[in-house]
Parts: sequence; structure tokens; C-alpha cells
Amino acid sequence: MTATLPASDIAYANGQFVAVGSGHVYLSPDGATWSDQAVTGINGAIACHLQTCVVVGGSHAWRSADSGRTWGPAAASAASTQAIVHVTWGE
Repeated sequence: MTATLPASDIAYANGQFVAVGSGHVYLSPDGATWSDQAVTGINGAIACHLQTCVVVGGSHAWRSADSGRTWGPAAASAASTQAIVHVTWGE
């Protein structure tokens, strides 16, 4: 896939780009060629470190432990009523 990506955010992790948007995750080794996989409901801001990526969007969060290849819901705090709009990683 080489078309314009409808991505909400993009990160670089473990040798590849990982972009998310509107129910899709896009992976690319070079930023020019992309693969597309559907992930129901995923959208928002992404951050990656080593092989772990997280996406937050409103009151939803997703996590990948394999550089964006597979995704599952991340547990959110039931005590929080604020929507998360961005995420970052630091050391």
C-alpha cells in the first residue's frame, strides 16, 4: 500500500513505523510501503518503546507487545473520568 494513510498518529519502534487511525494499524519498514490491518475501534495517539506500543483515544486504550503486529485492549482505570488525548514514552 503506498497511498496516503488516514492516520491519527505515528511512532517508530523496533525498526518499523507504526501508524494508527480509524480502526486500522499500518506498519512500514521504510515509511514508503505500508501494510494495513483492521483493529476494531483503534484510533488516537500512539507511543512505542522497544517492542511495546500503546494507543490511547478518549476513554479507550490498546496495547501491543510485538511492535504493532497484534493488539488487545489495555485496562483503563475505572476511577478516572478524564479522556486521555496523548501518550509518550521516556527513560
